[in-house]
Amino acid sequence: MESVESIGELSVGNEHIDGQHAQIIYLVKALEEHQHDGPESEKKFFFLLSSLMLTITRHFRDEERLLEKNGCPWLDQQARDHAYFIEKLSGILAMEEREVPDQVVRFMREWLESHLTKLDMKCRAYLEES
Repeated sequence: MESVESIGELSVGNEHIDGQHAQIIYLVKALEEHQHDGPESEKKFFFLLSSLMLTITRHFRDEERLLEKNGCPWLDQQARDHAYFIEKLSGILAMEEREVPDQVVRFMREWLESHLTKLDMKCRAYLEES
């Protein structure tokens, strides 16, 4: 992931949400590192993917609750984008195992780049800590 290297200018002003974003970025980078390095890396890749899914599931829940609490007008758009992510990733995971790493990494980079830099920034004021 070239342009989303760290939270920095992508901070939404909420330490918890920013921390989750940083963890997601870290896990996506780790997936990239273990994408093509043989059987041992394949085990690590799927372990990291499992950790990423857990982290993202918690993050989506926390983010949507906060947006709802703060009356964000883009809550439905966020929830749809989160649901799309889960649906798309589930479809990728249903592919032949050897195709999964490339598809997962490509999808994660593109989705995360778009979601963090556009939709989360649009909702920034509704994610800030009070």
